[in-house]
Amino acid sequence: MIGIEPLLERFQYYPKLIQIVWLVVFVLLFLISLFVFGLKILRARLRKRDRFKASYQSEIESYLIEYIYNVEEGKSRKKAKYFFEKEIRNKLKRRVILSVMVKLRVEIVGETAKSIEELFLSTKLFEYAKQKLKSSRWHIVAMGIKHLTVFKIESVSNEVLKHINHSRVEVRREVQLYFLKLFEFEGLDFLNKISSPLSEWDQVQLLAVLDKFESQEITDVESWLNSSNDTVVLFAIKLCRLYNLFDTKNTALRLLSHRNVKVRVAVIRLLTYFQVSKAKNILKEKYAKLNLDERIAFFLMLEKLSQKEDVSFVLRYIEDVNFQIKISALKILKVLDKEKFKMIRDSCEDKEYSRIVEFVAYN
Repeated sequence: MIGIEPLLERFQYYPKLIQIVWLVVFVLLFLISLFVFGLKILRARLRKRDRFKASYQSEIESYLIEYIYNVEEGKSRKKAKYFFEKEIRNKLKRRVILSVMVKLRVEIVGETAKSIEELFLSTKLFEYAKQKLKSSRWHIVAMGIKHLTVFKIESVSNEVLKHINHSRVEVRREVQLYFLKLFEFEGLDFLNKISSPLSEWDQVQLLAVLDKFESQEITDVESWLNSSNDTVVLFAIKLCRLYNLFDTKNTALRLLSHRNVKVRVAVIRLLTYFQVSKAKNILKEKYAKLNLDERIAFFLMLEKLSQKEDVSFVLRYIEDVNFQIKISALKILKVLDKEKFKMIRDSCEDKEYSRIVEFVAYN
């Protein structure tokens, strides 16, 4: 074997470029070895941690069952409670305990569920969850709110409300679900505080939660219909339709002049559903100022609310450039004045238009 010293002496006579290349190779080999060694250690630690979590989870489950079902045996419950108070001081153990408790709380109901909620409140788990609300990391805040929701902790509602306009949508979503799941329809009062957009997905989630409540008596939505947040107004319009809040028709009529076209279109559809004839007359007068979406929505309204007096108005649009409006106008005319419709059908010379009229005639 060649010793190190002869190699070093020979290395000194290599050109500078070769020396640099060899040095880079040795450094890279060292770093790769270090990385592989570190990776092996990390994988070993993760495996050990997973094994610990699996075995520890079984232990926690047995203690929880002992605590939940030994309601009459005070000593057993005290023993279990002492165990949890001691164990949650360790961060990893606390996470395992919390995950098991969350899983059980989601799966069970009644007095058993209340036992878990009491344990959560009586140990420092509640304090840890509350502290998360003050974190500068959004995912920690969201997790804290989620845990407070699962265990139905109403006492921190003011602290949770502070995050209603958080910069992260994930946090805002957890706040919304917290108020709805804990306070049901009364929890919708957060809509008075929200200034950030309420996305379509958020609205779908909220409606899905509302649908699960036994009581379907919704609180007053007038303030939400008058909100400066357009997405809140759109959500309130959906609530009016779903819960048949006909008493909101006067406020809805005022929204026909709203600055946001999406709100105007949504409210036209709502007034159509409520069959408010007054809306028809308002829209006829301002038809020239309506945009295309509003005009289409208005003609769909006319299909349901039109009367004989609307014939002259409808006749102006039976050849409208927009196909949907044209079809709607012809449908309305067919219902209101069959003779006039037949006359147009018989006298039509344009083949393409004739096909449209024939389509309406047989549908």
